[in-house]
Amino acid sequence: MEQIATSLLSDRHLCGQGLLTLARLAGRRGDVAAVGAILGQAIEQCPDDAGPLRELAAWLWQPAGPADAATGLVELLRRDPDDAVARFNLAIAVLQLGRVEAAVGALRRAIRLRPHYDDAKSLLAAVEAALAREKAA
Repeated sequence: MEQIATSLLSDRHLCGQGLLTLARLAGRRGDVAAVGAILGQAIEQCPDDAGPLRELAAWLWQPAGPADAATGLVELLRRDPDDAVARFNLAIAVLQLGRVEAAVGALRRAIRLRPHYDDAKSLLAAVEAALAREKAA
């Protein structure tokens, strides 16, 4: 598998996929440092491909926590502002950091991008209900 991923690197159109595959293989080996380095290389070499940023945000969330995940998601959204799933995930990360208003904004934008995004609607309703209870108390 690693040989196939390495062969993809020579094709500029498939370079991002090759690096993503190498990063995933490093992740399976438990080499978190290599995952970060390979994904960083993919982000630099393939600036129009949001895939490496998505992968990096997912990796950062697991070992590093919501602050690093939020940072990665903000960078992803800078490059791909219409990614409703990234906005939803950003809302979850900033909620975990206690930034409720930022979460509400991210959820509203996710719903504007995907009007039938039920998970985002449910989370927004729960957050707004909690805010209403807090104000009433």
